[in-house]
Amino acid sequence: MVKQDLWMRRRARPIDLARWSYSQGRAGRREVIDALAAFQNEDGGFGHGLEPDFWNPHSSPIQAWRATLVLREIDCYDPGEPVVRALTGYLLRTNESGKWKALIPGNDEYPHAPWWHYRKEEEFWGYNPGAALLGFLARTGTLLEEEIRQALTCFLNQTDVEMHELPRFLDLYTDLRALGWDGAELPAVKEKLTQDLNKLVVTDPTRWSEYVLRPSMVFTAENGEFHEPFAAAIRQEQVWLLEHGEEDGSWEIAWQWGQYPEAFALAREWWKGDHIVMYARFLRL
Repeated sequence: MVKQDLWMRRRARPIDLARWSYSQGRAGRREVIDALAAFQNEDGGFGHGLEPDFWNPHSSPIQAWRATLVLREIDCYDPGEPVVRALTGYLLRTNESGKWKALIPGNDEYPHAPWWHYRKEEEFWGYNPGAALLGFLARTGTLLEEEIRQALTCFLNQTDVEMHELPRFLDLYTDLRALGWDGAELPAVKEKLTQDLNKLVVTDPTRWSEYVLRPSMVFTAENGEFHEPFAAAIRQEQVWLLEHGEEDGSWEIAWQWGQYPEAFALAREWWKGDHIVMYARFLRL
Protein backbone atom coordinates (compact mmCIF):
# COMPACT_ATOMS: atom_id res chain seq x y z
CA MET A 1 0.00 0.00 0.00
CA VAL A 2 2.68 2.42 -1.08
CA LYS A 3 0.25 5.04 -2.39
CA GLN A 4 -1.73 4.99 0.83
CA ASP A 5 1.45 5.39 2.86
CA LEU A 6 2.47 8.44 0.83
CA TRP A 7 -1.02 9.93 1.10
CA MET A 8 -1.06 9.54 4.85
CA ARG A 9 2.38 10.99 5.39
CA ARG A 10 1.68 13.94 3.13
CA ARG A 11 -1.92 14.83 3.97
CA ALA A 12 -3.34 13.06 7.03
CA ARG A 13 -4.17 14.65 10.37
CA PRO A 14 -1.69 13.75 13.15
CA ILE A 15 -4.29 11.48 14.81
CA ASP A 16 -4.88 9.50 11.63
CA LEU A 17 -1.20 9.38 10.75
CA ALA A 18 -0.51 7.95 14.23
CA ARG A 19 -3.27 5.34 13.71
CA TRP A 20 -1.80 4.48 10.32
CA SER A 21 1.74 4.24 11.64
CA TYR A 22 0.52 1.98 14.45
CA SER A 23 -1.27 -0.29 11.97
CA GLN A 24 1.91 -0.51 9.92
CA GLY A 25 4.07 -1.39 12.92
CA ARG A 26 5.94 1.92 12.90
CA ALA A 27 4.42 3.43 16.06
CA GLY A 28 3.23 2.24 19.42
CA ARG A 29 0.15 2.89 21.51
CA ARG A 30 1.73 5.93 23.14
CA GLU A 31 1.95 7.83 19.88
CA VAL A 32 -1.71 7.16 19.13
CA ILE A 33 -2.87 8.06 22.64
CA ASP A 34 -0.87 11.29 22.62
CA ALA A 35 -2.36 12.29 19.26
CA LEU A 36 -5.86 11.43 20.48
CA ALA A 37 -5.36 13.46 23.66
CA ALA A 38 -5.21 16.64 21.58
CA PHE A 39 -8.98 16.30 21.01
CA GLN A 40 -9.82 15.70 24.69
CA ASN A 41 -11.36 18.44 26.82
CA GLU A 42 -10.91 19.11 30.53
CA ASP A 43 -14.17 17.31 31.32
CA GLY A 44 -12.76 14.10 29.80
CA GLY A 45 -14.95 14.26 26.73
CA PHE A 46 -13.86 14.85 23.17
CA GLY A 47 -14.59 17.49 20.55
CA HIS A 48 -12.70 19.64 18.04
CA GLY A 49 -13.80 17.68 14.97
CA LEU A 50 -12.46 14.27 15.96
CA GLU A 51 -15.65 13.16 14.17
CA PRO A 52 -14.97 15.13 10.97
CA ASP A 53 -18.61 15.87 10.13
CA PHE A 54 -19.13 18.31 13.00
CA TRP A 55 -16.61 20.75 14.38
CA ASN A 56 -18.09 21.62 17.76
CA PRO A 57 -15.04 21.96 20.05
CA HIS A 58 -17.09 21.11 23.13
CA SER A 59 -17.54 17.56 24.38
CA SER A 60 -20.29 15.37 23.02
CA PRO A 61 -21.06 11.66 23.38
CA ILE A 62 -20.61 11.07 19.64
CA GLN A 63 -17.11 12.53 19.72
CA ALA A 64 -16.40 10.41 22.81
CA TRP A 65 -17.57 7.36 20.86
CA ARG A 66 -15.17 8.27 18.04
CA ALA A 67 -12.39 8.32 20.62
CA THR A 68 -13.36 4.82 21.75
CA LEU A 69 -13.00 3.62 18.15
CA VAL A 70 -9.39 4.77 18.19
CA LEU A 71 -8.75 3.16 21.58
CA ARG A 72 -10.30 -0.08 20.35
CA GLU A 73 -7.93 -0.11 17.38
CA ILE A 74 -4.94 -0.16 19.73
CA ASP A 75 -6.61 -2.47 22.27
CA CYS A 76 -6.38 0.16 24.99
CA TYR A 77 -8.92 -0.21 27.81
CA ASP A 78 -6.55 0.47 30.71
CA PRO A 79 -8.35 2.56 33.38
CA GLY A 80 -4.95 3.64 34.62
CA GLU A 81 -4.26 5.46 31.36
CA PRO A 82 -5.17 9.14 31.99
CA VAL A 83 -6.97 9.58 28.66
CA VAL A 84 -9.09 6.49 29.32
CA ARG A 85 -9.74 7.39 32.95
CA ALA A 86 -10.93 10.90 32.04
CA LEU A 87 -13.07 9.57 29.19
CA THR A 88 -14.68 7.01 31.49
CA GLY A 89 -15.58 9.78 33.93
CA TYR A 90 -17.18 11.82 31.17
CA LEU A 91 -19.22 8.85 29.94
CA LEU A 92 -20.49 8.06 33.43
CA ARG A 93 -21.56 11.67 33.97
CA THR A 94 -23.42 11.85 30.65
CA ASN A 95 -24.99 8.39 30.85
CA GLU A 96 -28.79 8.44 30.82
CA SER A 97 -29.96 4.92 31.66
CA GLY A 98 -27.52 3.33 29.25
CA LYS A 99 -28.06 5.83 26.46
CA TRP A 100 -26.16 8.92 25.40
CA LYS A 101 -27.32 11.90 23.38
CA ALA A 102 -26.42 11.86 19.72
CA LEU A 103 -27.24 15.53 19.12
CA ILE A 104 -26.34 18.52 21.27
CA PRO A 105 -27.30 22.20 20.74
CA GLY A 106 -23.75 23.50 20.41
CA ASN A 107 -23.29 21.70 17.09
CA ASP A 108 -25.25 24.44 15.32
CA GLU A 109 -22.66 27.09 16.16
CA TYR A 110 -19.90 25.44 14.11
CA PRO A 111 -19.55 23.90 10.65
CA HIS A 112 -21.40 20.59 10.52
CA ALA A 113 -23.20 18.16 8.27
CA PRO A 114 -26.99 18.65 8.29
CA TRP A 115 -27.62 15.39 10.14
CA TRP A 116 -25.73 16.80 13.13
CA HIS A 117 -28.03 19.84 13.35
CA TYR A 118 -29.66 19.89 16.78
CA ARG A 119 -33.28 18.77 17.02
CA LYS A 120 -34.66 18.40 20.52
CA GLU A 121 -37.02 15.58 19.54
CA GLU A 122 -34.11 13.60 18.04
CA GLU A 123 -31.50 14.03 20.76
CA PHE A 124 -31.28 10.27 21.24
CA TRP A 125 -30.74 7.83 18.38
CA GLY A 126 -31.76 4.71 20.25
CA TYR A 127 -28.68 2.82 21.37
CA ASN A 128 -26.42 4.54 18.87
CA PRO A 129 -23.79 5.10 20.24
CA GLY A 130 -24.90 3.85 23.67
CA ALA A 131 -24.54 0.11 23.10
CA ALA A 132 -20.91 0.47 22.04
CA LEU A 133 -20.18 2.85 24.93
CA LEU A 134 -21.62 0.36 27.42
CA GLY A 135 -19.30 -2.25 25.95
CA PHE A 136 -16.29 0.04 26.09
CA LEU A 137 -16.98 0.92 29.71
CA ALA A 138 -17.26 -2.77 30.55
CA ARG A 139 -13.87 -3.34 28.94
CA THR A 140 -12.37 -0.66 31.19
CA GLY A 141 -13.77 -2.37 34.27
CA THR A 142 -16.93 -0.28 34.66
CA LEU A 143 -19.67 -2.86 34.21
CA LEU A 144 -23.07 -1.16 34.14
CA GLU A 145 -24.90 -4.47 34.42
CA GLU A 146 -28.45 -3.13 34.73
CA GLU A 147 -28.05 -0.80 31.74
CA ILE A 148 -26.46 -3.58 29.68
CA ARG A 149 -29.33 -5.96 30.37
CA GLN A 150 -31.82 -3.23 29.45
CA ALA A 151 -29.98 -2.62 26.18
CA LEU A 152 -29.89 -6.30 25.30
CA THR A 153 -33.59 -6.70 26.10
CA CYS A 154 -34.39 -3.72 23.89
CA PHE A 155 -32.34 -5.20 21.06
CA LEU A 156 -34.02 -8.61 21.34
CA ASN A 157 -37.45 -6.93 21.13
CA GLN A 158 -36.60 -4.80 18.10
CA THR A 159 -38.34 -5.46 14.80
CA ASP A 160 -36.78 -2.63 12.79
CA VAL A 161 -33.11 -2.80 11.88
CA GLU A 162 -31.13 0.47 11.71
CA MET A 163 -27.81 0.55 9.87
CA HIS A 164 -25.97 2.68 12.43
CA GLU A 165 -27.36 1.08 15.59
CA LEU A 166 -26.81 -2.55 14.57
CA PRO A 167 -22.98 -2.33 14.51
CA ARG A 168 -23.07 -0.78 17.98
CA PHE A 169 -24.92 -3.81 19.34
CA LEU A 170 -22.39 -6.00 17.57
CA ASP A 171 -19.66 -4.10 19.44
CA LEU A 172 -21.45 -4.63 22.75
CA TYR A 173 -21.88 -8.35 22.10
CA THR A 174 -18.20 -8.69 21.14
CA ASP A 175 -17.13 -6.84 24.29
CA LEU A 176 -19.29 -9.03 26.52
CA ARG A 177 -17.96 -12.18 24.88
CA ALA A 178 -14.39 -10.98 25.39
CA LEU A 179 -15.14 -10.41 29.08
CA GLY A 180 -16.71 -13.84 29.55
CA TRP A 181 -20.20 -12.45 30.21
CA ASP A 182 -22.37 -15.41 31.18
CA GLY A 183 -25.78 -13.81 30.75
CA ALA A 184 -28.46 -16.19 29.55
CA GLU A 185 -29.55 -13.70 26.86
CA LEU A 186 -26.24 -13.73 24.98
CA PRO A 187 -26.99 -16.75 22.69
CA ALA A 188 -30.28 -15.10 21.68
CA VAL A 189 -28.44 -11.84 21.02
CA LYS A 190 -25.99 -13.68 18.76
CA GLU A 191 -28.83 -15.29 16.85
CA LYS A 192 -30.60 -11.98 16.33
CA LEU A 193 -27.37 -10.25 15.32
CA THR A 194 -26.86 -12.95 12.68
CA GLN A 195 -30.40 -12.46 11.37
CA ASP A 196 -30.15 -8.68 11.33
CA LEU A 197 -26.76 -8.68 9.64
CA ASN A 198 -28.24 -10.85 6.91
CA LYS A 199 -31.04 -8.30 6.48
CA LEU A 200 -28.92 -5.17 6.46
CA VAL A 201 -25.39 -5.81 5.19
CA VAL A 202 -25.39 -5.05 1.47
CA THR A 203 -23.53 -7.72 -0.48
CA ASP A 204 -24.38 -6.40 -3.95
CA PRO A 205 -21.25 -4.64 -5.32
CA THR A 206 -23.35 -2.46 -7.64
CA ARG A 207 -24.64 -0.66 -4.53
CA TRP A 208 -21.35 -0.19 -2.72
CA SER A 209 -20.85 3.33 -4.09
CA GLU A 210 -24.04 4.32 -2.23
CA TYR A 211 -24.23 5.08 1.49
CA VAL A 212 -25.17 1.56 2.59
CA LEU A 213 -23.90 -0.86 5.23
CA ARG A 214 -21.01 -2.60 3.50
CA PRO A 215 -19.02 -5.51 4.96
CA SER A 216 -16.08 -3.16 5.60
CA MET A 217 -18.28 -1.05 7.90
CA VAL A 218 -19.16 -4.03 10.10
CA PHE A 219 -16.59 -6.80 10.13
CA THR A 220 -13.31 -6.60 12.03
CA ALA A 221 -10.77 -9.07 13.34
CA GLU A 222 -12.55 -8.91 16.70
CA ASN A 223 -15.96 -10.17 15.50
CA GLY A 224 -14.77 -13.08 13.39
CA GLU A 225 -17.51 -15.44 14.60
CA PHE A 226 -19.94 -13.55 12.33
CA HIS A 227 -17.78 -13.60 9.19
CA GLU A 228 -18.50 -17.03 7.70
CA PRO A 229 -21.87 -16.27 6.03
CA PHE A 230 -20.28 -13.16 4.51
CA ALA A 231 -16.92 -14.65 3.55
CA ALA A 232 -17.55 -14.29 -0.18
CA ALA A 233 -18.82 -10.70 0.22
CA ILE A 234 -15.81 -9.79 2.37
CA ARG A 235 -13.40 -11.10 -0.27
CA GLN A 236 -15.40 -9.42 -3.02
CA GLU A 237 -15.33 -6.05 -1.28
CA GLN A 238 -11.60 -6.37 -0.67
CA VAL A 239 -11.13 -6.73 -4.43
CA TRP A 240 -13.66 -3.95 -5.06
CA LEU A 241 -11.75 -1.56 -2.81
CA LEU A 242 -8.50 -2.23 -4.61
CA GLU A 243 -10.24 -1.57 -7.93
CA HIS A 244 -12.16 1.55 -6.87
CA GLY A 245 -9.53 3.60 -5.10
CA GLU A 246 -8.50 7.04 -6.31
CA GLU A 247 -5.29 7.49 -8.27
CA ASP A 248 -3.60 9.00 -5.20
CA GLY A 249 -4.35 5.94 -3.06
CA SER A 250 -7.35 7.34 -1.16
CA TRP A 251 -11.03 6.45 -1.36
CA GLU A 252 -13.82 8.93 -2.03
CA ILE A 253 -16.52 9.28 0.60
CA ALA A 254 -20.17 8.58 -0.25
CA TRP A 255 -21.81 11.71 1.18
CA GLN A 256 -21.76 15.51 1.05
CA TRP A 257 -22.85 18.23 3.45
CA GLY A 258 -24.60 20.53 0.98
CA GLN A 259 -23.48 23.45 3.18
CA TYR A 260 -20.28 25.00 4.57
CA PRO A 261 -18.40 24.20 1.33
CA GLU A 262 -14.97 25.30 2.56
CA ALA A 263 -15.25 23.32 5.80
CA PHE A 264 -16.59 20.27 3.97
CA ALA A 265 -13.61 20.32 1.60
CA LEU A 266 -11.35 19.91 4.62
CA ALA A 267 -13.61 17.37 6.36
CA ARG A 268 -13.59 15.31 3.16
CA GLU A 269 -9.79 15.10 3.40
CA TRP A 270 -10.00 14.10 7.07
CA TRP A 271 -12.45 11.33 6.18
CA LYS A 272 -10.13 10.06 3.47
CA GLY A 273 -7.37 9.62 6.03
CA ASP A 274 -9.76 7.83 8.37
CA HIS A 275 -10.94 5.54 5.57
CA ILE A 276 -7.42 4.60 4.54
CA VAL A 277 -6.82 3.33 8.08
CA MET A 278 -10.19 1.53 8.19
CA TYR A 279 -9.86 -0.11 4.79
CA ALA A 280 -6.28 -1.21 5.42
CA ARG A 281 -7.52 -3.09 8.49
CA PHE A 282 -10.38 -4.61 6.50
CA LEU A 283 -8.06 -5.69 3.68
CA ARG A 284 -6.07 -7.75 6.18
CA LEU A 285 -9.04 -9.88 7.29
